[in-house]
Amino acid sequence: MNIGSAWEDGNHLFTQWNGRQLYPSTPYGMFKKIIRWHNESVTKEEYKLPEIPLHGLRHTSATLLISQNVDIRTVSGRLGHAQTSTTTDIYSHFLQKADEAASNTLENLFHIKVK
Repeated sequence: MNIGSAWEDGNHLFTQWNGRQLYPSTPYGMFKKIIRWHNESVTKEEYKLPEIPLHGLRHTSATLLISQNVDIRTVSGRLGHAQTSTTTDIYSHFLQKADEAASNTLENLFHIKVK
Protein backbone atom coordinates (compact mmCIF):
# COMPACT_ATOMS: atom_id res chain seq x y z
CA MET A 1 0.00 0.00 0.00
CA ASN A 2 1.40 3.36 -0.98
CA ILE A 3 0.13 6.15 1.26
CA GLY A 4 2.39 8.83 -0.19
CA SER A 5 1.88 12.21 1.41
CA ALA A 6 -0.26 10.72 4.22
CA TRP A 7 2.90 9.28 5.81
CA GLU A 8 4.15 11.36 8.72
CA ASP A 9 7.78 10.48 9.21
CA GLY A 10 8.62 11.08 12.84
CA ASN A 11 11.40 8.50 13.07
CA HIS A 12 9.46 6.48 15.65
CA LEU A 13 9.98 2.82 16.41
CA PHE A 14 6.31 2.04 17.02
CA THR A 15 4.01 3.72 14.54
CA GLN A 16 0.44 3.72 13.38
CA TRP A 17 -0.36 2.92 9.74
CA ASN A 18 0.46 6.51 8.74
CA GLY A 19 3.72 6.95 10.61
CA ARG A 20 2.30 8.73 13.62
CA GLN A 21 3.67 7.61 16.94
CA LEU A 22 1.61 5.07 18.83
CA TYR A 23 0.45 6.13 22.25
CA PRO A 24 3.42 5.16 24.49
CA SER A 25 1.50 2.61 26.55
CA THR A 26 0.31 0.66 23.49
CA PRO A 27 3.54 -1.27 22.70
CA TYR A 28 4.10 -2.06 26.38
CA GLY A 29 0.50 -3.25 26.76
CA MET A 30 0.92 -5.60 23.80
CA PHE A 31 4.27 -6.82 25.13
CA LYS A 32 2.63 -7.65 28.48
CA LYS A 33 -0.15 -9.54 26.67
CA ILE A 34 2.39 -11.58 24.70
CA ILE A 35 4.19 -12.53 27.92
CA ARG A 36 0.86 -13.50 29.56
CA TRP A 37 -0.20 -15.54 26.50
CA HIS A 38 3.13 -17.34 26.55
CA ASN A 39 2.99 -18.00 30.30
CA GLU A 40 -0.55 -19.38 30.01
CA SER A 41 0.54 -21.75 27.24
CA VAL A 42 3.41 -23.41 29.13
CA THR A 43 3.03 -25.87 31.96
CA LYS A 44 6.54 -25.87 33.40
CA GLU A 45 7.28 -22.96 35.69
CA GLU A 46 10.87 -22.66 34.45
CA TYR A 47 9.62 -21.88 30.93
CA LYS A 48 7.54 -18.92 32.06
CA LEU A 49 8.78 -15.43 31.29
CA PRO A 50 9.05 -12.65 33.87
CA GLU A 51 6.91 -9.58 33.31
CA ILE A 52 9.56 -7.00 32.57
CA PRO A 53 9.13 -3.52 31.11
CA LEU A 54 9.57 -3.29 27.36
CA HIS A 55 12.76 -1.31 27.98
CA GLY A 56 14.01 -4.37 29.86
CA LEU A 57 14.60 -6.05 26.49
CA ARG A 58 17.35 -3.51 25.85
CA HIS A 59 19.09 -4.49 29.08
CA THR A 60 18.52 -8.17 28.39
CA SER A 61 20.12 -7.80 24.98
CA ALA A 62 23.14 -5.98 26.42
CA THR A 63 23.67 -8.44 29.26
CA LEU A 64 23.34 -11.46 26.95
CA LEU A 65 25.89 -9.99 24.56
CA ILE A 66 28.28 -9.20 27.41
CA SER A 67 27.82 -12.71 28.84
CA GLN A 68 28.82 -14.12 25.45
CA ASN A 69 32.02 -12.04 25.45
CA VAL A 70 30.95 -9.66 22.69
CA ASP A 71 33.37 -6.74 22.83
CA ILE A 72 32.13 -3.67 24.67
CA ARG A 73 32.46 -1.39 21.62
CA THR A 74 30.00 -3.55 19.71
CA VAL A 75 27.55 -3.67 22.63
CA SER A 76 27.89 0.08 23.12
CA GLY A 77 27.27 0.74 19.44
CA ARG A 78 24.16 -1.43 19.39
CA LEU A 79 22.82 0.48 22.39
CA GLY A 80 23.52 3.80 20.69
CA HIS A 81 25.90 5.01 23.38
CA ALA A 82 28.28 7.70 22.14
CA GLN A 83 30.94 6.58 24.63
CA THR A 84 31.81 3.04 25.67
CA SER A 85 32.25 4.43 29.19
CA THR A 86 28.46 4.89 29.35
CA THR A 87 28.01 1.21 28.64
CA THR A 88 30.68 0.12 31.10
CA ASP A 89 29.19 2.34 33.82
CA ILE A 90 25.70 0.92 33.36
CA TYR A 91 26.73 -2.71 32.93
CA SER A 92 29.79 -2.82 35.20
CA HIS A 93 28.34 -5.58 37.39
CA PHE A 94 27.82 -7.80 34.33
CA LEU A 95 31.29 -6.96 33.08
CA GLN A 96 32.64 -8.00 36.47
CA LYS A 97 30.82 -11.34 36.16
CA ALA A 98 32.25 -11.78 32.66
CA ASP A 99 35.73 -11.03 34.03
CA GLU A 100 35.25 -13.60 36.79
CA ALA A 101 34.15 -16.16 34.20
CA ALA A 102 37.26 -15.41 32.12
CA SER A 103 39.41 -15.83 35.22
CA ASN A 104 37.76 -19.17 36.01
CA THR A 105 38.28 -20.31 32.42
CA LEU A 106 41.98 -19.54 32.63
CA GLU A 107 42.23 -21.26 35.99
CA ASN A 108 40.57 -24.37 34.53
CA LEU A 109 42.94 -24.33 31.55
CA PHE A 110 46.01 -24.27 33.76
CA HIS A 111 44.72 -26.45 36.56
CA ILE A 112 46.53 -29.76 36.67
CA LYS A 113 44.61 -32.56 38.30
CA VAL A 114 46.81 -34.77 40.39
CA LYS A 115 45.54 -38.25 41.20
